[in-house]
Amino acid sequence: MRRVSAKRAARAAERRAVVAAVMERDGWRCQAAELVPSVRCGGPLDAHEVLSRGRGGSIYDAANIVSICRMHHRWVGEHPDAANALGLWHHSWGS
Repeated sequence: MRRVSAKRAARAAERRAVVAAVMERDGWRCQAAELVPSVRCGGPLDAHEVLSRGRGGSIYDAANIVSICRMHHRWVGEHPDAANALGLWHHSWGS
C-alpha cells in the first residue's frame, strides 16, 4: 500500500518544480532585501505566496510566488500593511 496517493505525489512534484523555477528566476536571492533594507537577510530562502491559498492564491502559480529569506518572511507576517504596500503580500482589506 502506498503511503502517499499518486495524485498527492504528482502535486508535490509539481510544487517542487514551481519552487525550483521561482528560485532560479529570482537568482536564488531574497527579493525583499532591497525593499526592506532595515531587515538583515537570514535563514534559508522560502517560497512565499504573495496571495495565500486561503485568499484565492495558488501555490502552483510562479507569478504568485517570490523567493524571500526567513527573516524577511517573518517581517512580512509581522507587518502586513507595509508588506502589502511593497507588493510582498496581498490582503482582503484596504488597498
